[in-house]
Amino acid sequence: RLEQQARTDELLKELSDLVDAAEASIERLKELSAPLCDKIEDSVKEVEACALAVEEAGTDAKSATKACTDFILVKGNDIKDPASSPLVPGIQTPGASDTKQALGKLLQRINECGKTA
Repeated sequence: RLEQQARTDELLKELSDLVDAAEASIERLKELSAPLCDKIEDSVKEVEACALAVEEAGTDAKSATKACTDFILVKGNDIKDPASSPLVPGIQTPGASDTKQALGKLLQRINECGKTA
């Protein structure tokens, strides 16, 4: 049981790192797109360069978000709630609800990234 919880914690940490990267990509996308949202009175070349940077940042953000969803698809079963198969029926494994809460929060963050990307 302790090995399973350690593995689950390791996978949650790995997923959290992926989500952090996706959120950083989203922030970069927002920063780069801000000038396009303002009234730009620059030359066409500057506007095109800004639009290209935003497009590249959007691609990066989508890739980072996809890495998170791919991780869930591949390793999601390994991050399952240890309480789903308790050693003694009716007794919840310590840390099970923490795992479930952590995974839920990460999934919400992934969904937010997906909306912006």
